[in-house]
Amino acid sequence: MGNLVKMERANGIATVTIDNPPMNVLSNQVVKELEEVFTSISDDSEVTVIILTGAGQRAFMAGADIKEFPQWLHLKRN
Repeated sequence: MGNLVKMERANGIATVTIDNPPMNVLSNQVVKELEEVFTSISDDSEVTVIILTGAGQRAFMAGADIKEFPQWLHLKRN
């Protein structure tokens, strides 16, 4: 796992926390780490509940990382 998504497991519950301050924006790295975490959870037969949350007090997630928009626009043109 990376640094922006954290997971804890206890009593059949996996708590997945997005921790990308200050507003938990959805960057390419967050997407990659979420995929890794959910793949590992899908292989765990003891996990029956998943809680997805955001760290901090400001927002669960503020949306896409606008700093990455130029990369997305470039991909769309090709």
